[in-house]
Amino acid sequence: MANSLHASTVSCPLHISGITVDFSKSKTNEESVEVRIGKSHSPIEREARKNFRRTFSPHMELSREDTFSLHMRYKKWLGMKTENEDIIFNPEEMFRVYSANERQGDTTIVVFSP
Repeated sequence: MANSLHASTVSCPLHISGITVDFSKSKTNEESVEVRIGKSHSPIEREARKNFRRTFSPHMELSREDTFSLHMRYKKWLGMKTENEDIIFNPEEMFRVYSANERQGDTTIVVFSP
C-alpha cells in the first residue's frame, strides 16, 4: 500500500504575490508600512492617501517556519510623537486559506497568494 501524505504535512512554501493595507477608517497618520518575512524586510508603497499596496515579482515565499508581520510607523492625529506597531500573522492560518485577511482595529490588511 502506498504511503499518502496529508496536505498539512507537506512543507511547500506559500507564494505571496501582493499585500494591501487599508487605513481609510484609521485616525492615525501613517508614515510607512513594511512587510517582514523572517529576516527579510520589504517596504509597502503608498498607493493613495490612506492605502498602501505592494505587488511582489517574483513572489515572496513564506514557509511554515517563517515569521510574518507588518511593521507600521504612524502619528496619531493630535500627537506629534511617532509610534510603531507590529501586526504578527500566524503562518499556519495563512496556509489554510488562499488569501489572508486581518482586521486590526480600524486597519484592514489583505495578503494575496497566486
